[in-house]
Amino acid sequence: MYGQSITIVLSDEAKAFIKLQPLKAQQKIYYNIFKVEGGVMDKELFKKLENTEI
Repeated sequence: MYGQSITIVLSDEAKAFIKLQPLKAQQKIYYNIFKVEGGVMDKELFKKLENTEI
């Protein structure tokens, strides 16, 4: 479940989108970003992104 650390760089559009979300959603988004940056590769984190352009 743990892999190499990576750095996530958010575009200005992504940052703006996150700021528009309720505080709880922002916290969850950043929590999961930090998990991925720490090397956690959990398919469940990305499950809702299937069949999207993200």
